Amino acid sequence: MVGLGLRRGDHSWLLSRNQKLLRAAAANQPERVLAVLAKKKNIFKKAADVNASDAAGRTTLHYSVLNKNEGLFQNLLEEHKADSSVVDKEGDSVMLLVAKHGTYREAVLLAKDPSCSLNTRGKVCSSSMGLF
Repeated sequence: MVGLGLRRGDHSWLLSRNQKLLRAAAANQPERVLAVLAKKKNIFKKAADVNASDAAGRTTLHYSVLNKNEGLFQNLLEEHKADSSVVDKEGDSVMLLVAKHGTYREAVLLAKDPSCSLNTRGKVCSSSMGLF
C-alpha cells in the first residue's frame, strides 16, 4: 500500500508524516512506522505524532493490536510514549482491542501504563480489576 519509490501518479510525498504513519500502521508495516517516527521535524514538515488518528479515530497503537504486532505495540508504548487512552469512533479503547484481539503480554504492558483506558466510561486499567 505505501510504496518507498515514487511512481507516475503517486503523490505520497504530499502526505503529511501523520498520514504516512497511519497508512503504514494500517498496512501492517512496522518498519515503516518506526522509520516515519524516527524522522525529525524539518523546515518543511513537522515530526510525526505517534498519537495522530485516522478517520476511524484509530492510532498506530490501535493498528498494532489489530495487526497482532506485539513488538511494535511495545515499542510505541515504551519508546514513543503512545497514549493508550485514545478511543476510536466505534468506542473501542486500546485495552478493549487488546481484550478482543491482543495477547496477554500486551495486556500486561497496558496494565502498567498510567494512561490506559479500559472503556469509554473512563475506567482506568489496573491489575486489581481482575483482568489477569
